[in-house]
Amino acid sequence: FAMGEKAQQAAKEENWKATAKNTQDPVAAQEVVEEQGGNKGRTWVGGQKRGGENQEPIEVVEDTAIAGYNQLHGRSDPTSTQSVSGGGQGWGSVSTNDGDWPGGGSFSNAATGDCQGGMCTIWQDPQEAANWTKYVIGETELRTCDGCEKKQGQAGTGLMKALEEEQTTLAEKLADLVSGKTDPTPSALNAVSAGPGLSVSRGVIEAIRKDPDAELLTQRLAGEMALSRTLTKAMWARRMLLAGASEPGISNNEEGMTELERKLTHLDRDIDALKSELEIRTALANNAAQLALQRVAQRRANTSAPGVNLPESRRDNRGRPSEEGN
Repeated sequence: FAMGEKAQQAAKEENWKATAKNTQDPVAAQEVVEEQGGNKGRTWVGGQKRGGENQEPIEVVEDTAIAGYNQLHGRSDPTSTQSVSGGGQGWGSVSTNDGDWPGGGSFSNAATGDCQGGMCTIWQDPQEAANWTKYVIGETELRTCDGCEKKQGQAGTGLMKALEEEQTTLAEKLADLVSGKTDPTPSALNAVSAGPGLSVSRGVIEAIRKDPDAELLTQRLAGEMALSRTLTKAMWARRMLLAGASEPGISNNEEGMTELERKLTHLDRDIDALKSELEIRTALANNAAQLALQRVAQRRANTSAPGVNLPESRRDNRGRPSEEGN
């Protein structure tokens, strides 16, 4: 309630500045401002007025994520929802991947606007990226109009829920590949990989097929790929929000920035929790793909090992066993 009242007061102050420019009479300006209250809204992303009477609310997470996506893709319009050419084709669909973590490369070609790797391979437009971010960390809407609900919130599911859903989807696709129901084509392998840095090859699928514990290895591999995918998406979302926060309309809105910082804090905690889980999983077990390849190589080595030659017993000149050879 206090945040909402603060937003409305800020809207009044902003309206006062605009009204004072158009009149020489401060008393008249004050009367106009008092009558309009916060109905004129607040300046938000792209210089738009939001939250006032008959205006769209300030949607802190969605608007910031869209602005950040556009900024990272070299666009001048922070409110654009236009898709990136060649984007949305899935993990590993674009080979360019310069960066120190999976998917951390350049996002689009500034000259052509084509997707060059990174978040545009998964989220082909800003709205898709914003929807995933809102799903995980929730949303906060702010209004300034008189008689409006000043602040409304929507809870996020957290990264753990997103991880579980990702793992369920990957486990089904991997099971089809291992069983032979789906052919291991490049597109099918990309669909179960986590980008160029963590890809599932045809050799890995064939190795799992030959392993007696194929079902267990399939589940482990799905878990590892899902964890990597979820962490990568979370880091993209964080980069989007940080980039969007630098947009003048957002950075100059104190109430919106306060809510955004709170959301970023929750996201950072979720990322740290998943990173810890990844480290624990790595410490407890070898990489599933590597383990499958090692086991099939070991079985091949065992089946191709030369036979053991026992020493021949020595016999004397009458054909009887010699004591010397015993």
